[in-house]
Amino acid sequence: MTKCNELKEKIQVYLPHHGARLNFMARFVMSVIVVRSVTLSRVASVLNASVLIESNEKRIKRFFSEVSFESEPFAKLILALIPIKTKLIITLDRTTWQLGGHTINILLLAVAYKGIAFPLLWTLLDKQGNSDTDERLMLIDKLLHLLPACDIDSIVADREFTGQAWFAGLAARELMFVMRIRNNSLIGSKGRTLPARVRYAHLTANDVYVCPKRCWLFGLRVCISVTRTSEGELLVLACPCEADKALLRYAQRWQIETLFSALKSRGFNLEDSHMLHKQRFDTLLALLSLAFAWAHLVGEWCYEHFPLKCKKHGYLPKSYFRRGLDTLRAAILAGSAPAKISLDTCLQLLSP
Repeated sequence: MTKCNELKEKIQVYLPHHGARLNFMARFVMSVIVVRSVTLSRVASVLNASVLIESNEKRIKRFFSEVSFESEPFAKLILALIPIKTKLIITLDRTTWQLGGHTINILLLAVAYKGIAFPLLWTLLDKQGNSDTDERLMLIDKLLHLLPACDIDSIVADREFTGQAWFAGLAARELMFVMRIRNNSLIGSKGRTLPARVRYAHLTANDVYVCPKRCWLFGLRVCISVTRTSEGELLVLACPCEADKALLRYAQRWQIETLFSALKSRGFNLEDSHMLHKQRFDTLLALLSLAFAWAHLVGEWCYEHFPLKCKKHGYLPKSYFRRGLDTLRAAILAGSAPAKISLDTCLQLLSP
């Protein structure tokens, strides 16, 4: 596979590994992009054409069994690649699936950017169900080692991420947050404590209500912003201040769902991985985060230089990520042969 050395040179600034490991990482990332799968037998079929597929499979297994990554260097690399540097919307969510009798359960922090989120930090939970406050705050503390709080606009998350200790922990770290709360959450205002669904039952479709004063929630004083969607669902948001901006901030939460889709069925088929060992899965996800970011940047470049008309519903015919993934795959397969967008051009986009 051509241009592996060029990719290795791009990433070695941030990743403190010796040449052989960096070379493998470059080959693996390009191979995953080509086969659009993390199934190791498929990756092995294109990893190194000069050796037998069986040899490639052994090399892959040996790498994942021997190498472990710290997540922070990869997060620094991703942050360097994202064009925006301040006022970042950080979205938190969890994705899970079954592998035989085992549950893969990932808690992940990502930066919302242009309709999708760039993965930064994650932890593989060794249990089913929701994370606890300590697990979430551990990720937040890692994030604050990479970014000053002043560069973070807000942390946004859905209904499973609530509670007094969680909200207080974010406030103690001087972080703005916008969290959706459950409709049965008790909200105290004007001397009355009522479930949210009762307090705001009067709202009709597309109504928006911003509470003029702080309310009591989980024993804390917070701002509340409420709307009822066009489908009739009540959406109640809690934040420490600026309730009038809460809906706009929360609207970017869905971008992490788009990321999960890109890592799974619409991109790299992460659910096809049979890795259960935490260290090996962390390594795989770190390499996928680089592949994802590269594909998205290529797609963004393509739309800037070769724009496509939006469809009648107003959306692009392909997402930045999907167009970038298709373009990058074609460029890698073309190698040094003529291509509409060369691999050299794609590699230049990895220069922060």
